[in-house]
Formats: sequence, C-alpha cells, structure tokens
Amino acid sequence: MDDLQPTIDLQKLVVDGYAGLGCPGWFANALAIQNLISVNLLRCNAPEVLPLNLHSWKNCYELVLSELPHVKELPPLPITLEKIIISMCPRLVFVSEGDLDYKQQRILYDEKSIAEKIAISVEKSYVDIWFMKERMQKEFVSLKQISVERNKELSEQVQVLESSWEGNTLSLGVDQLKVWMHCQRERIKFIYSSAVQKNQLKSVSNLRFLSLTSCNITDGALSDCLSDLSSLEELYLGGVMSLMMLPGKEILENLKHLRVLKIDTCWLLRSLGALYALCSLQKLEVTFCPCLDLEKETNPSFELPSSLQSLSIQLGSIPSGILNGNLLNLREIDFGYCHSTPFLSIGHLTSLKSFLLCECQDIYYLDGLNLLSTLEELRLTLVPNLEINKSVLKTWPGCNERLDISNMQLLKILFSSHAFVAPRDLILEHVEDKSINFDFYFDFEFGFDASDLNKFASVEYLHFYKCRTEFLPASLRTTFSSLTLIVFEDCPELSSLPELSKSVTKIVIKGCPVLKERCRYNSEDWPKIAHIPWKDIH
Repeated sequence: MDDLQPTIDLQKLVVDGYAGLGCPGWFANALAIQNLISVNLLRCNAPEVLPLNLHSWKNCYELVLSELPHVKELPPLPITLEKIIISMCPRLVFVSEGDLDYKQQRILYDEKSIAEKIAISVEKSYVDIWFMKERMQKEFVSLKQISVERNKELSEQVQVLESSWEGNTLSLGVDQLKVWMHCQRERIKFIYSSAVQKNQLKSVSNLRFLSLTSCNITDGALSDCLSDLSSLEELYLGGVMSLMMLPGKEILENLKHLRVLKIDTCWLLRSLGALYALCSLQKLEVTFCPCLDLEKETNPSFELPSSLQSLSIQLGSIPSGILNGNLLNLREIDFGYCHSTPFLSIGHLTSLKSFLLCECQDIYYLDGLNLLSTLEELRLTLVPNLEINKSVLKTWPGCNERLDISNMQLLKILFSSHAFVAPRDLILEHVEDKSINFDFYFDFEFGFDASDLNKFASVEYLHFYKCRTEFLPASLRTTFSSLTLIVFEDCPELSSLPELSKSVTKIVIKGCPVLKERCRYNSEDWPKIAHIPWKDIH
C-alpha cells in the first residue's frame, strides 16, 4: 500500500485484509488525509498499532475498527469523531485503575450459577441455531486470540468448545459452559494483567454513536469512558463478556442526549445500573443476557426511565412489575423467548401502539388489553398458556394494522368483541390445528350477530407461516373479500388450495411441497390462481 498516493479529494478510506507489517507511509502525509471523513480498517492481520497520527485527521467523523486481532491499544483519536465502531479486537483492552483493586472478586464470581442460567436460557427458549452460531463464532475467535497470549491449555479448551458446535447441532449444556467458564477465568486474568492505558474513547467529547462488540472492557473503564461523552446519542454493547454492571447515577445522568441503548449477548451482565437516570432514553433493547436481574425485589434501584418509547427483551427474563411506573410514553413492547411472571398488566400503558409477545410460555394472564384503544400491532404467538377473559373485551376495537397469532381459540376470543374489526394484516403462524375454520362468528357462545359477518373484510394481507394445517375452508374466498396478497410459507402439510377472492393480485408459496405441485401450470389447483397476475411459487 505504500505505492498508493491518494489525492487530497479522498473522503472515505476502507482498508480490508491488509497484511503489511506497519501502516503505509502516506498515512502520515497531512495533505493525503486532510479531507478524510470516514476510515474503515477491516480484517488487517499484521499491524499491532494503529496510525499514531490519527488525532491529526481533523475532518474525520467516523472510525470503524473490525477484526484487528493484534491491535493492543488505541492512539489519540480525532476530537471531531462522531461515530466509533470497534468490533472483534480481542487484544484491545480497556481497564481502569479502580478495577485492579477488586479483580480477584470478579474472578471468583459464582461460576456454577452463571453456567446454569445460560444453559436454561438456551434450553427453554428454542433459540434459532443460526442465531446462536453467529454469536458464538465471534466468541470463539476472541478466545482463540487470547489463548495465544495465555497458554496452550486455554487453546485446547477453546477447541473443545468449538467442536461441540460443528454442523447443525446446538450443544451448550452445563458441561460445555463449565469449559467456557474456565476460558472466561483466563480472559479475566488477561484483562486485569493488562497495563492500564489512557482511555482514548473518553477524549472524543463530540461522539454521538459508540458500538463496542466482542471487546474487552471492564465496568470501571466503561464508566470512565462514558463520564465525558455527554453528546452520546446511541450506545451498543455486544458480546462484551467482561461486563457485569452498567454505571451508576453520577455517570448515566450525564448522558442527557442518549436515545438508544442496545445490549446483546453480554452473559455476565447482572445490572443495568442507574438506568432510570437516562432522562432522554427512548429505545432499550436487551438480547440474551441470561444473568441480568431486572427484578425490583432483588435490584431495588432498577426502574425504566419515563422517557422510554420502545422496550425489547429477547432471550431473557420478564419479572413482575417491570412495566410499573410512569411509562406513559411507551409505544412499543417486544418480549420474545423469555421466562416471565405469569401475570402481565398493560392496561395503564395508554400510548402503546405495538405489543409483541412470542415464545413466552410462562405467561398465563394478560390484563388490560381491552383498555388499549389505540393499539395498532398485536402479536400473541407460541404462548400456549395465555388466557384472556372474553367478558372484558366487549368494546375493544382491536388493532387496525397487524395481528400475529398462533392459537385459533385465542383468535375467537378476540373476535368476541362486537367492536373488533380484523386488522389490515393477519398472520397465522405455528398453528397446530389440522383444519382451520374462520366461520366461528356463527358460534352463539361468543354472542355474534349479523354485523360480525364482515369482520374479515378489512384484511388485505393473509400469511400462513409454519402451520401444521392440512385443510383450509372453502369459504376463504368470501370471508376475505378484500384480500390482495396471500402467503403460504413453510406449511408442508397443506394439501390443497381453496378458491381465492378475485381481489387477490399476488400469491406466494414457499416451502409447501404439496401445494407447489398442485399449483403448477395445468395442475389441480392451477385454475384457482390463474387469474392472479403475480405468482411467486418456489
């Protein structure tokens, strides 16, 4: 790369896969880099240090460092930076002076409890294997690099872990996690044996976006970093296995502009610190942090900030009282693959527009749904134990944009409201019924009258996803009279296609082998779809 002589007009630089022993000489040429606004250094295997003159790149506002296995420290950074992304730099360590005083306490953390919580989280949440493989692959790469610094035994332990994840199997039981905990001990020792260096991140006072993924940063170093980032608007922490607690009130209350906080696969994270002090936080996403304690009884300081508009918890725990408090601004809730309290109350969330509940098998009662008159999107899928009292739904208008549901009996209960009108989009997923019938408005148990006959007339998009259904009703054509798009996806047992409304302009058939054959040109069901102008069958 030394032979390259970029012009002074260069604004964006991406260096990918560079294997040179050092930085090219023109990095130090003030003229060559004077107009750089974005720098991406990716998959560069050889350099141990970054350009020492980074701080002189005075127009640079974006810095991305990804998969730099040998980089051990950051040089002084440009004060103009507004966006920093650091990903998979396993030898890059952020540690503070204060951390060194209690490092042994961290190393002796309750390993058995951690292993059990992670194993249960994976076992009971039916995690998609590719979801887990993507995250664990980054973890293996990180541990491999650290093992080079530590010892041969650690390298062998990492190989044992990696071998349990070969192919399409998911093996992450207590035995494998004990091996991971051994590797984690070595990681902690590696972190706390590192020399304390100046935290260059805290000097970038104009920073608005910070993403740290598969990096080594301690609680103290994170607090030190955030203490001076008062302009920060978005913070993403992913795969940071050394992090156990977010900062306290004195740090977080300084982040007056932080709108988005996303935390993903931080297995040792136990507390969100003084989260309530984030006065401008609008979006909170927490994914696969099995040790995180959001229970008010055991973590009295936990409270969601009143400014919050969107809350997502995936592969975690939903404790009782999590939605208590002044959450009048909350518009979106997404709980997926979680252990939870059996009782969930949402009626006081008067601004709620979207409520998504998927694979939360511990929830039995949902209270206050009838009070949400402005709800636009509702998802109740794979919640087999959920009960809704139909007597309180008499005047509930439903959700006008989208409804995802997997229990046909639950759909009947929702329709028991005379005010209920089916949404524009109706998605039936993971339905176990062999035969689906939409004529339940004739069931006098639910008190329907003649006006209920047109309840499905508002549906324009109908999607069958991963259903075990074999037969659909012949009345589908008249029931969904305004349908424009219909999708059959991964429904291998579906045996035939009923007549469809003339309003349908597009049909998608994917992963339905029997239906695919019957809908071929001049096959049995071809006359039923011949009039549809857009057909996507594969």
